[in-house]
Amino acid sequence: MIISNKRAFTLVEILVASGVSVIFLGMVITLFMGFSRTFSSGEGSAVLMQECALFVARLRNDMNNGVKTTDGNFITLDENQIMFNVYDSEEGKVKPVIYTAVPQANGYYNMTRRIANGSAHNIVKGKISSFSWNLMEESIPTGATPIKRISLELNLKMGTSDFKNKSFDFKTTIYPVRANKMQ
Repeated sequence: MIISNKRAFTLVEILVASGVSVIFLGMVITLFMGFSRTFSSGEGSAVLMQECALFVARLRNDMNNGVKTTDGNFITLDENQIMFNVYDSEEGKVKPVIYTAVPQANGYYNMTRRIANGSAHNIVKGKISSFSWNLMEESIPTGATPIKRISLELNLKMGTSDFKNKSFDFKTTIYPVRANKMQ
C-alpha cells in the first residue's frame, strides 16, 4: 500500500485568498489615486507660485534698472500696459521696456514683455485671473528738502480655469532703486 502525503489548497482557501488579495489591491489603488490627485494639485499650485515669482522678479529687475526720460517721467501706465526706459549696460543704451496684459478668451490674461522694437515674449501664459498696478508717489520730510519716492503697487490674482489648482492673491510694492536715487 502506498500512502501519498500530497497537500493542496481547497477551493474555499483559494477563493478566500483571492478575495483578500482583491481587497488589498483595491485599497492600494485607492490610496495611489488619492496621492496622485493631491500631488498634481500641489504641483499645479507650485507652478502658479513659481510663474508669479518669476514675473515679479523680472519686473523688479527691470524697474531697478529703469531711468527717467529727459522730461523727468519714469513710468507710463494704463489699465493693461506699463512702459518705462531701462539702461542696457551691454549696449550702453537706454531702451523702452513694455509689459502688456493680454486678455484671453477664457477670461484670464497673458503677461508679455517687449524690449524696444523686439517681439513680445510671454512671461505668464493664461494664469492671471485679475490684476492691478498703481504708480505711487510719496514725499518723505527730511529737513529743508523733502525726498520724493516713487513705487509701483502690484496686485495679482493667479489661478487657472481647472479647479484642481488653488488660486491665490499676490500683493507687493516695487521701489525702483535707480529712479529714486535720481530724484
